[in-house]
Amino acid sequence: AVETRGLSKRFRKRTAVQPIDLVVPRGSLFGYLGPNGAGKTTTIRMLLGLARPTKGTAQLLGHDVPQGLARIRKRIGCVLEDPAFYPKLTARQNLQVLSRLSSDEGAPDRVGPLLERAGLADRADDKVRTYSHGMRQRLGLAAALLHDPELIILDEPATSLDPAGIRDVRALLESLRQEGKTVFLSSHLLSEVEQLCDHVAVVSKGSLAYQGSLVGLTEGVARVRVKIDKIESAEEVARELGWVVTRTNDDLLVDNVPAREVNRELAVHGLFAHGLSEESRKLEDVFLELTEDANDA
Repeated sequence: AVETRGLSKRFRKRTAVQPIDLVVPRGSLFGYLGPNGAGKTTTIRMLLGLARPTKGTAQLLGHDVPQGLARIRKRIGCVLEDPAFYPKLTARQNLQVLSRLSSDEGAPDRVGPLLERAGLADRADDKVRTYSHGMRQRLGLAAALLHDPELIILDEPATSLDPAGIRDVRALLESLRQEGKTVFLSSHLLSEVEQLCDHVAVVSKGSLAYQGSLVGLTEGVARVRVKIDKIESAEEVARELGWVVTRTNDDLLVDNVPAREVNRELAVHGLFAHGLSEESRKLEDVFLELTEDANDA
């Protein structure tokens, strides 16, 4: 659905986006993850033809950007920053105006259902000037879906949302994936990406640090918890082997070594564990590892 080759952006002496190669599978919920200032919004603006790349190319739905955008604009929905609406009109009236401007004959019939899906049904007839920033964000998402797009691009969609708003947006995005839509969302909120996305890219300082499945990002052994009677001897052996170990209460924690290897090496030294368990890596740990490595580079 989205593909870039060497896409980069430079502002005078500052490089906002290093050359990146992105591949977003059709039908995926793709998280573009990175800290604030990582170049996420600049990348999205280049994808939508709102910023000219310094180098590289981009394609959306198989069409070149920006040359082919006019032919596929109706197949794309997006929400960037703070969506603009008529403040003296209600949410329903705003969407009705937008639906009449759309060439999609089905758009007017989607107004009510989209307000419901965005969690705004009970405030649909209130003027938008009374809305919080988070509510305008949700209204912006509803507006982006009026023409039933195939590809939805969202820049930090959970920003400023309260817990109820996050729940509603999460349910809406999940339903879009089930409908076969492709959703590309940028975020710095790890919990949202972990709960929603099946594919991710991690960016830091404008550089791509990882791209692939969410499972692939967090798979692998982070730590082995060892239960053993002779814990002092086991700790000494582990340190002699150069392992990173931590002792907590009656357990020994060994970082980044498979349980099978831990068990074998301890047995070689006449030490036999009566409990071994592998603890998988958390997204937060992997994210910090990747972004800190990029910052140090």
